[in-house]
Amino acid sequence: MAVVALAAGCGASGTGAAPSGRSSPSQPAPSRTAPASPGQPTATASVAASVTATPEPASKSASSGSGSSPARSGACTSDDLQVTVRPSPGGAAAGSQYSEIVLTNSSDHVCRTGGFGGVSYVGKGSGVQIGAPAIRDRTSAASTFLLQPGASATEQLRETDAQNYPTAKCDPTPVDGLRIYPPNETHSLYAAHPTTGCANKAVRLLEISAYRQSPAR
Repeated sequence: MAVVALAAGCGASGTGAAPSGRSSPSQPAPSRTAPASPGQPTATASVAASVTATPEPASKSASSGSGSSPARSGACTSDDLQVTVRPSPGGAAAGSQYSEIVLTNSSDHVCRTGGFGGVSYVGKGSGVQIGAPAIRDRTSAASTFLLQPGASATEQLRETDAQNYPTAKCDPTPVDGLRIYPPNETHSLYAAHPTTGCANKAVRLLEISAYRQSPAR
């Protein structure tokens, strides 16, 4: 009777070891007894479901990361930028003066800019254009770059003195400021810049360079 009890005890232990055997491929015995267990298909389906579900969170994370970058590196618009005009270092020459037009990314995302913008004098208290718009300095190489939040792009503005031209040709007119178009943008920004322009559009007083990325300060 003791031998029979011992044998029965061993049989119960072997039946209870089947679940742990499924997690250890090196034990072949459970695979022979697995079909006899009514719960086996359910456990197998559960394991398979968990395996197929594993890549899903990683996939969502990857698409979220890759999707946000292109959307945040579109062209800089006038809504993304703030403009300032400051004297250029050593910014005066015979009959002309040099200023820097600085566009700063005031948004919370990266945007893309570079190349030439547009500049013209405005006045009469209403923003009406005074004279001809700026011409481009073709010796200035244009390039495109990303502008991080808080970073700036700068172009140089050369202004020829209106007094260099005869009054009859120039038609001197007071200027209130500058209308500034960022590159590839149809909405302008305004910067106060009182001076004197020529109402005659045949007289070209303004010349601009391509925007370049301002060095970090």
